[in-house]
Amino acid sequence: EIDTIEDLENFAEIVNGGHNYAGKTVTLNTDLDLSEKYNAESRESWTPIGSYDAIGGTNPFGGVFEGGGHTISGLYINGSESTQGLFGIVSGSVKDLSVSGEINASSVVGGIAGWSSGEITNCNSAVTINAQREAGGIVGALSGGGVISNCDNSGAIVITQKESYAGGIAGHVVDAAISECTNAADIENGMDGFRNRLGGIVGLLENGEVSGCDNSGNIRSDATLASYTADTSQNYVGGIAGYSSFGVIRDSNNTGDVYNAVDFAGGISGYLKGHDEATNCYNSGAVSGRSYVGGITGSSASSISNCQNEGAVTAADKYAGGIVGYLSTGDIKDSYSSAAVTGTEFYGDIFGYNSAGTVTFTEPESGFKAEYIDGKAVVTAPEAGEYALIFAAYNESGVLKSMEVQEITFAEPGTQTFEPTNFDAEGMTVKLMLWDGIDSMQPI
Repeated sequence: EIDTIEDLENFAEIVNGGHNYAGKTVTLNTDLDLSEKYNAESRESWTPIGSYDAIGGTNPFGGVFEGGGHTISGLYINGSESTQGLFGIVSGSVKDLSVSGEINASSVVGGIAGWSSGEITNCNSAVTINAQREAGGIVGALSGGGVISNCDNSGAIVITQKESYAGGIAGHVVDAAISECTNAADIENGMDGFRNRLGGIVGLLENGEVSGCDNSGNIRSDATLASYTADTSQNYVGGIAGYSSFGVIRDSNNTGDVYNAVDFAGGISGYLKGHDEATNCYNSGAVSGRSYVGGITGSSASSISNCQNEGAVTAADKYAGGIVGYLSTGDIKDSYSSAAVTGTEFYGDIFGYNSAGTVTFTEPESGFKAEYIDGKAVVTAPEAGEYALIFAAYNESGVLKSMEVQEITFAEPGTQTFEPTNFDAEGMTVKLMLWDGIDSMQPI
């Protein structure tokens, strides 16, 4: 059991010596404040629980750490070492714990743990982090079937070097999962950051899953020209994930603003590389960048379904969409945007540019049906009445170019054909909408 700072220090020393506590529970019985001993004035930094050994192997914590709802405050780490946090390496579980303080370190940095392949549950971090690479509010790197659930972060994160990842919950997730977590802190990319991935929940998601998570922090990258390269095309910034490959993002919301001074910014993910799924997600944060900017994702070769965007989308250059900036392949299904979309070239309400993807909307199961066949609308109504039929034509960028509204009458249930009289649909994609009348104009 842990009752004092000395107990916690001894516990760390035992784990780092090679005893992993597998099958045992360690209980924190009280709040602890580390600040009197570990601080800038004393120049003494906390030594994480779980570490690498002298020959490159690991000494992880493999037991159960029961925080009991207590807080360890005054965490202070300042140095050039990697795998830093209250815990360094976790293969067991840490739960019901809050941590506050500050960390300045190299890479694989988290408020609760630097690296975890175990379970982190019901934990809170208010640790501010300044790291070179791979930083997360809860865990720097999560892998090997690791899980983070019901955790919250309020500690701001800044990463400073190239080819790095930062997220409000985890910096890098590989073959692991995050669920029911929230981030309220800002995530920022340093001016020398390049090929970096920043997200409100996770920076880089690889073959992992994020579900039921919320971000309200602002995610920002101001880097435009790194000192070591003239190529400025690659930073990826998203409200939930910066970059996803073979990832699943579902039932997650972003309300924070997302900004990238170069390409790839999205309200949910900056980039969905391929074989990804974004389902039942919502964004209301403003999303802006140079090119490849979307209310859900900047660029996609994956599947997006049942997503909604209400955040303004702004591209200084091209490829701006209410859902996707650039749809290379993949599909968009039953996803909507009601926000303003601004760009100089290739911008639209749903996508900015569609290279080889598909966009579909499922008609409600009301018995009403409207199909556009050979330049005419074939409408089926299950009951008599007066309705409004809308013909709408969209160009390849998803911009509405032509529309006609007709008042139609069904004396009895059945199917009728209607032809537009002043409607230019040549080379366009036509969508039909059926509303309950000219006056009320409610979709059915």
